[in-house]
Amino acid sequence: MATSVFNQDTLIRPTGASSQAHLVELSGSSNFSASSITCGGSANIDEYIDNQVINKQTADSVLIPEPWQPLSLSPGVTAGQFERAVPSIRLHGTRVYVEGSISFNKTSAGDTVATFDSKYRPEQNVYILVALTGYRIARVCYTRTGNIIVEWVYQLDSTDAYTGNLTWLTISASWDVLNKYEKPIQ
Repeated sequence: MATSVFNQDTLIRPTGASSQAHLVELSGSSNFSASSITCGGSANIDEYIDNQVINKQTADSVLIPEPWQPLSLSPGVTAGQFERAVPSIRLHGTRVYVEGSISFNKTSAGDTVATFDSKYRPEQNVYILVALTGYRIARVCYTRTGNIIVEWVYQLDSTDAYTGNLTWLTISASWDVLNKYEKPIQ
């Protein structure tokens, strides 16, 4: 058995020259899944796997984060007073990072406050809870379609929904995406 660099996976390699191996993926809850790897054209699976591991390690070690790109803010939404001067997004390897804060007048549930390009989109919606000034809390959603939505804001001291001026709401978050540097094992 050899441990691969692919997270907490265990690669079971056969002995001798072979063109196939098995990958067992372990999760924290004692579940596992298994799949086969076939080296298309390489003489043996060890050479193929070693090349894949080297390629993955090289890609991870030399990845330079993309420069920060400003988010496209919706009309009436401005950069907040804290954090990054202009709310921005970037990709570093397979991780997307959003940083910044915004100010706007919340008028209804589900206000779209910004949008982002398709290469940053999560596979599933990402939700975060954000503490605000004035004993408030908000739920922010980063959608599969590239929107940042403030779904709701509530007063913590009365549990009433809040609408009105928000002078500071952080939209900082991160999530994983599959991109050109990450090739799933099949």
